[in-house]
Amino acid sequence: MPLLQEESANSWAFDNDYPEGTETLFEEALTCWDDGNEEQTEALFKSLLLVVPNHIDALHHLAMLFASQGLELEAYLSVREAVRIGLEGIPAEFSWHTGQMLWGHLDNRPFLRAYYALGLHLQAHQGAAKAAKSLRAWCR
Repeated sequence: MPLLQEESANSWAFDNDYPEGTETLFEEALTCWDDGNEEQTEALFKSLLLVVPNHIDALHHLAMLFASQGLELEAYLSVREAVRIGLEGIPAEFSWHTGQMLWGHLDNRPFLRAYYALGLHLQAHQGAAKAAKSLRAWCR
């Protein structure tokens, strides 16, 4: 599971310790998507998730694929699961008020992208005020 760890005073980064070969499979799925093969892309992301069910980036990209196909419920459930996994990896000692989860740390980007995507989804379906309230509630 991705775990957020303090690297220096109030600077935090996820430690994504995935099995060998995971990145290759992920890149293969992205290449298939770039080539327009959505069916193969979905199959590759799903096979990756069978090996690493907590792969935030695979879940987020699967959500984007579903959204591009008009599968809004599947997109929402996938991105929500990606965010849930990320939030579960954040220790109690992380402060949402003073801690920094910087974009510059590459391993933070999957969670930050997924969290942003979930916010956009909630805003589109609930409005900005309710979306902000939901996102704040999850960060406590």
